[in-house]
Amino acid sequence: MLKRLVIALLGILCLIVGAAGLISGAWIYTVFGSDGEVSAPAGSVVEVQGSNAVVIDLADANLSVPYLTFKGETTIQAKNTVGEMGAALFLGVGEATVIDEYLAQTTYSVGEFTAPTKPWKMTLVPGPANTPGAPFGQPAEKLIWSSSAIGDPAVLQLDSPAAPLTLVVMRSDALSPVAADLSVHLKVPQLVITMWIALAVAVLLLPAALTLFWIALFHLRKRGRHEG
Repeated sequence: MLKRLVIALLGILCLIVGAAGLISGAWIYTVFGSDGEVSAPAGSVVEVQGSNAVVIDLADANLSVPYLTFKGETTIQAKNTVGEMGAALFLGVGEATVIDEYLAQTTYSVGEFTAPTKPWKMTLVPGPANTPGAPFGQPAEKLIWSSSAIGDPAVLQLDSPAAPLTLVVMRSDALSPVAADLSVHLKVPQLVITMWIALAVAVLLLPAALTLFWIALFHLRKRGRHEG
């Protein structure tokens, strides 16, 4: 009787751990896929007439904070949606005061996050007289960015997700109009390893649990009858 109880308890333990591994592995695959990456829309920057740039406070929008506290790579992506189709976009982050000095030469917009699938609320900030829409130097030539990226889509890695970040969205030629769809991507390669380990544990322990239950319920019961 005691032997059957011990084997049954081992079976229950294997069942719990195996089920946890199966659920964990399935959840990771469902959310992050087989490459350990999850993406989500981050709203859209809409065209504002005469605006050469869009300034976004990522800290206020919580776009720089990954969904989970895993150590991974967080990137923000911008894809051109207006103007000369295929024109390269510029993404840059830096200190707010330095960026303000740069953009003070022109007319720009400040974006306020509303919802992941909706346009940002845009507020026009007029520049000096007679300058709306005028070029004021390509952003890539300026040494004011802590990090930047150019392309269509432009993909910028956020090296310090916890720090307040000011993001500037522009065309690489510094011309107007500026409009883009934004998305945030979190990639955690370690999750792929974790997923396969969890599934391997499930594959090993779930059959073991069934085997232990069979031994406890049927095999040892038959032996006990014969011995009796």
